[in-house]
Amino acid sequence: LMTRMLRLIIILILIGESSRAQSLLETFGSGVNQFQIEFVTIGNPGNAADTAGSPNPAGAVGYIYNIGKYEVSRDQVDKANSEGNLGIRLADMTNYGGNGLLKPATGITWYEAAKFVNWLNTSSGSTVAYKFDGSGTFQLWSSTDAGYNANNLYRNSLAKYWLPSTDEWYKGAYGNPNGNWS
Repeated sequence: LMTRMLRLIIILILIGESSRAQSLLETFGSGVNQFQIEFVTIGNPGNAADTAGSPNPAGAVGYIYNIGKYEVSRDQVDKANSEGNLGIRLADMTNYGGNGLLKPATGITWYEAAKFVNWLNTSSGSTVAYKFDGSGTFQLWSSTDAGYNANNLYRNSLAKYWLPSTDEWYKGAYGNPNGNWS
């Protein structure tokens, strides 16, 4: 697992008609801590992997999904921290362009990113994507857990939001709508 993430990007999966939308705006939090995340649809399920880039092969995904159009901002993490008491620490970017509210959330560990995504799920009435025990230690999903998927023990199949896999991120970042690679 990654120990540091430079930028926090999340995935939203919608089944059925909603997954055909080209853009989707989701709202989280409340009052002064309310914020929105815009998602875009990544289609062409079952596309061939890119074998020319790095990593190689990458980007083959067998389903339609939505991915955050922009990186999660420092402001969005701050608001989730305030609303959900998540304890996510952002890197000081003073020497790299500043700590503006609209700057990408940086310096976050994978575990902090997972807690942010879990909060997105629970704050909107969905199942958490990642399992942590009572002391905050990350756990794998087991066959006795609702949403267990033997092909992915890290994330719950019933969650609405999660961190993208390498293939999901790569396809969203580099794939074209016609399935070719640039």
